[in-house]
Amino acid sequence: MSFKSDLGYGENIENQWIKYLEGNGMYHKVFKVEGNFKHFDVIAVTKQGEIDTYEIKSDRRWMDTGNTVLEIGTKNDDSGVLASKATYLVNYLEGDAFYFTTIDEIRKFYIKDTECRTVKGGDGFRQILLIIPVPKMNKLFTKVTDFDKFTNNK
Repeated sequence: MSFKSDLGYGENIENQWIKYLEGNGMYHKVFKVEGNFKHFDVIAVTKQGEIDTYEIKSDRRWMDTGNTVLEIGTKNDDSGVLASKATYLVNYLEGDAFYFTTIDEIRKFYIKDTECRTVKGGDGFRQILLIIPVPKMNKLFTKVTDFDKFTNNK
């Protein structure tokens, strides 16, 4: 997998989440944030004018490893999920479903949970990756069970 193919895959997952948010009736408007180094991927405005923001991630290898992996830093700084200014984190497990939680819950998990571990990875092993066992992820995240209902993906 190349950066370019990963980027295209990620954009497709973001677009699927936007379609879900547009279809479920909770939001008046939904926008994709464009550009590099953005604070979140999607902005959604409720009918009451409140704003929710989403960081969208995906994992294609979770079935092989039994874990999901989230980037949380580099050698010198927070990055990925820990640097996100989003309200919610959405994680798509390929072949299964979308899951979501708050970014604050991920931060608490990272700080307090003794079962979490980190490894170096990514390009040149410069990123710090948080490894979350799928059974733990199922407790930390909420599974989106009505995705097909609002996206016509049957």
